[in-house]
Amino acid sequence: MTDTSSISNSIMDSLSNEGLDGYEVYVANSSGLTIEIKDGDIDVFVNSDDVGISLRVLKEQKLGSAFSTKLLPGDVPM
Repeated sequence: MTDTSSISNSIMDSLSNEGLDGYEVYVANSSGLTIEIKDGDIDVFVNSDDVGISLRVLKEQKLGSAFSTKLLPGDVPM
């Protein structure tokens, strides 16, 4: 599972040094397991780990936003 806490903290540290009027960081992380049995055998086996991060920033009464579902090192610019 992705360490969303360290990623969001790093982003908030970066944003706090940008002279913004305000910002919001939203992180969603979920995992799931689906198993379907058909005629006594496993027919479907799906293991999922989904993550997403959303940013909203406000500067000089202008709003900017971004969203990503790729949070591997190097995917989120700092």
